[in-house]
Amino acid sequence: PMPASTVTMLPTTPLFKEFSEEWYLENEIGWKRSYRATLKVTFNKYLKPIFGEKEVSRITKGEILKFRSTLAKVQNGTKEGLSPDRINHIMTPLRMILNEAADRYNFNTPYVGVKQLKIRRSDIDPFSLDEVNLILTNVRADFRNYYTVRFFTGMRTAEVDGLQWKYVDFEKGLISVRETLVNSFIETPKTIESVRDII
Repeated sequence: PMPASTVTMLPTTPLFKEFSEEWYLENEIGWKRSYRATLKVTFNKYLKPIFGEKEVSRITKGEILKFRSTLAKVQNGTKEGLSPDRINHIMTPLRMILNEAADRYNFNTPYVGVKQLKIRRSDIDPFSLDEVNLILTNVRADFRNYYTVRFFTGMRTAEVDGLQWKYVDFEKGLISVRETLVNSFIETPKTIESVRDII
């Protein structure tokens, strides 16, 4: 626990659950629908149960590190512990909320020096061209064009699933990636600017 003198110097601030909701409402206009849904799960399942009843200025670096450590022990299906990548995604909004609260209410953020966990590089074993041609030869006819686009453009699942004819330019040989299909909704992320060659 912090010394009494330190506690009395801290400003009176909202509870984490209150400030996180305010922060969410202020920022949701810039987020995709899928990210908003992911954040709500993160808040309700992980952040609010631990920090919800604490004033944002009373949350300590030690509590943050302890929380992160417990995520590595959370039961995840048949595995024990969330992946470093998933843990980082849970910690990111916590960092953003605490940093914003510190700036708004004039206290030192406790998140200083808390680094992201290292993520092990995944092994990639792509299909050979012969394997790709074998798949395309044997796949159902109504799926052949879909898989041809997948194999030869490198488009992600959400990108190819959200592809519309207006973004295909056969004269220039280009596919513009402008929309994605996520959870049955078409999204137009502001960050999508990529254009892929048609093979």
